[in-house]
Amino acid sequence: MPSTPTVLNRRNILAKSKNSVEQELEKMQVLQKEMLESLKKNEHSMKVAISGAVDSLSGSMIQEGFELATAKRAKERQEVEKCLAEMKAREEEEREEINQLRQELPVQSNRGGRLYRTNSTKDHEAKKLGVLTLRAEPSLYFDPSTAL
Repeated sequence: MPSTPTVLNRRNILAKSKNSVEQELEKMQVLQKEMLESLKKNEHSMKVAISGAVDSLSGSMIQEGFELATAKRAKERQEVEKCLAEMKAREEEEREEINQLRQELPVQSNRGGRLYRTNSTKDHEAKKLGVLTLRAEPSLYFDPSTAL
């Protein structure tokens, strides 16, 4: 007579099954155990926190001769910023000197503009006497290097 394979045979499931009330009770017990474990962990961490913070920078923790790369980069950055500040200060001083030289030049221009040296004999004579004569031509900007 034919028989079903042993894999497909069902065991008596009804005898082992639990009703929904029993299943809920088991779930509640599991959750209560988990809650108790988490409370114990929380109490332990709270005791550690109350006992005081650990000083991680104590002398025993840091090796002698050990330098962090970030400290080196911070020092380099400070040096670069200091150098940039000095360069800006020099540029400001140069601008002030140029502005003073512009104000001291005895130049009259009808239209304003770029100043050129004249190539006349009067110019050579004026240079001997220490007087600089300039001729003005219209331009959009003033170039101090050509004016001196």
